Amino acid sequence: MRPIHLFSHMAAREWGQIAYQFVYKSLPIFILYLIIFPLYIPKSIFTVLLVAVSIVGAAYISICMNYLIGVTALWTTESSWFYWANHALVNLLASFFIPLEWLPSWLSQLAWLTPYPYLLYIPTRIYLGYEHGSHLWGTLLWCVFLTLICLLATKVLRHKVEVQGG
Repeated sequence: MRPIHLFSHMAAREWGQIAYQFVYKSLPIFILYLIIFPLYIPKSIFTVLLVAVSIVGAAYISICMNYLIGVTALWTTESSWFYWANHALVNLLASFFIPLEWLPSWLSQLAWLTPYPYLLYIPTRIYLGYEHGSHLWGTLLWCVFLTLICLLATKVLRHKVEVQGG
């Protein structure tokens, strides 16, 4: 087996997991909710395409962030607090509990300097018709930036990590 790049290998694994969860979990639940509850459905196919692009971008940003958290385990003895800090920031800065507009202005402005609004807030606002895709540039910029950081972290870890024994 030929050696493959660690980041692309892990990202491919995560994309497979995301695809499986989408087809066998998210889609059936969404269809069931459509039957049972009166859910809002975007009227324009263009909006649906923008939502799809924003969700794919959000998934990729999440993959990169989780990869960087996982990579820290190679240099620290305890990296689970990175996971919990990320989880807390997603809940606060991605508008999981409350919209960004309800946050204090300084915290809302700080949130926009992070990738967190692009994980949940932007896809939701596009789906509901409040945004028309202008924030997808931010999603693209975070995808590129995080990819570069992941590649750099992989390069550094390949030079710093030494496996002892077998």
